[in-house]
Amino acid sequence: MANLMRTSNPALNEKAFKGQVAFGEAMTLQGTVNKTGLLLLFVVATAAWTWAYHTLPNPVLPCRG
Repeated sequence: MANLMRTSNPALNEKAFKGQVAFGEAMTLQGTVNKTGLLLLFVVATAAWTWAYHTLPNPVLPCRG
Protein backbone atom coordinates (compact mmCIF):
# COMPACT_ATOMS: atom_id res chain seq x y z
CA MET A 1 0.00 0.00 0.00
CA ALA A 2 1.30 3.43 -0.89
CA ASN A 3 2.29 5.84 1.84
CA LEU A 4 -0.63 8.29 2.03
CA MET A 5 1.41 10.90 3.90
CA ARG A 6 4.22 11.04 1.34
CA THR A 7 4.88 14.53 0.01
CA SER A 8 7.40 16.22 -2.24
CA ASN A 9 7.25 19.39 -0.15
CA PRO A 10 10.77 19.85 1.30
CA ALA A 11 9.40 21.54 4.42
CA LEU A 12 7.40 18.44 5.33
CA ASN A 13 9.86 15.63 4.66
CA GLU A 14 11.34 13.56 7.48
CA LYS A 15 14.76 15.26 7.38
CA ALA A 16 13.18 18.62 8.20
CA PHE A 17 12.10 17.38 11.63
CA LYS A 18 15.27 15.60 12.70
CA GLY A 19 17.14 17.29 15.51
CA GLN A 20 14.24 19.55 16.45
CA VAL A 21 13.93 19.87 20.21
CA ALA A 22 11.49 22.08 22.08
CA PHE A 23 13.05 24.06 24.92
CA GLY A 24 11.30 25.64 27.86
CA GLU A 25 8.60 24.53 30.20
CA ALA A 26 5.23 23.10 29.26
CA MET A 27 2.18 25.21 29.95
CA THR A 28 0.11 24.18 32.93
CA LEU A 29 -3.62 23.66 32.71
CA GLN A 30 -4.17 26.74 34.88
CA GLY A 31 -1.96 28.84 32.61
CA THR A 32 -3.85 27.63 29.56
CA VAL A 33 -7.19 28.47 31.19
CA ASN A 34 -5.94 31.93 32.18
CA LYS A 35 -4.65 32.76 28.70
CA THR A 36 -7.81 31.45 27.05
CA GLY A 37 -9.97 33.52 29.39
CA LEU A 38 -7.97 36.66 28.74
CA LEU A 39 -8.13 36.23 24.97
CA LEU A 40 -11.86 35.49 25.16
CA LEU A 41 -12.34 38.67 27.20
CA PHE A 42 -10.51 40.67 24.50
CA VAL A 43 -12.68 39.16 21.77
CA VAL A 44 -15.94 39.81 23.62
CA ALA A 45 -14.92 43.39 24.51
CA THR A 46 -13.98 44.14 20.91
CA ALA A 47 -17.20 42.61 19.58
CA ALA A 48 -19.29 44.57 22.10
CA TRP A 49 -17.58 47.83 21.16
CA THR A 50 -18.07 47.15 17.45
CA TRP A 51 -21.72 46.20 17.96
CA ALA A 52 -22.41 49.33 20.04
CA TYR A 53 -20.56 51.55 17.58
CA HIS A 54 -22.51 50.36 14.56
CA THR A 55 -25.88 50.69 16.29
CA LEU A 56 -25.37 54.46 16.62
CA PRO A 57 -27.64 56.58 14.39
CA ASN A 58 -24.75 58.08 12.36
CA PRO A 59 -21.49 56.33 13.11
CA VAL A 60 -18.56 58.45 12.00
CA LEU A 61 -15.01 57.20 12.08
CA PRO A 62 -12.67 59.46 14.05
CA CYS A 63 -10.28 61.31 11.79
CA ARG A 64 -6.75 62.10 12.82
CA GLY A 65 -5.11 64.80 10.89
